[in-house]
Amino acid sequence: MHLSRQRRRHPFPTNTPQAVGWLACGALIIAAVVGCGKQTGPRVQFVKGIVALDGQPLEKATVALTPNAESTGLPAYGLTTAGGEFVLTSARGGAVGAGAVAGDYLVTVKKMQVVKEADIGVLITRQEYERQMRENAGLLGFQPEAPVVPKAYGTAETSGLRVTVKQGRNTGPEFSFDLRPDFNGE
Repeated sequence: MHLSRQRRRHPFPTNTPQAVGWLACGALIIAAVVGCGKQTGPRVQFVKGIVALDGQPLEKATVALTPNAESTGLPAYGLTTAGGEFVLTSARGGAVGAGAVAGDYLVTVKKMQVVKEADIGVLITRQEYERQMRENAGLLGFQPEAPVVPKAYGTAETSGLRVTVKQGRNTGPEFSFDLRPDFNGE
């Protein structure tokens, strides 16, 4: 039996008009899925600021922006660096550090520290320590915490901090907060 040598056909010829059409169609599908670099979600504006407590940079504090009642913005969050600097990331706003949606916001700042028994009476009351231990008894490794930043800065209703995010870069004194260690919301 004689086997003739046949030229193998490529399963998908690339030099025909149909192949060019299929390749173009595939490129369009990929571009649609990737988005051609267009931003998806809300349009965010870069926001960078500084948080200090009694004039000293505040590290590892959470800064949160909550849209006020009239604003169409979205919540945004950031964590401060060793120098107290933060950049914001908007909920559903894309890349970390990209910014916040333009609008008016109420600002909160929170930072907690772990309390050891030796800190009772200094950082936290005995009653608060025992309450936290009782309420979290089932959590493995739980340790009570005390606020480093006065609690009043941690709620939008009492912080007294407000900002307006505008189109473009948002930096400068209006995004710098020097918190008072004795602040009680008044």
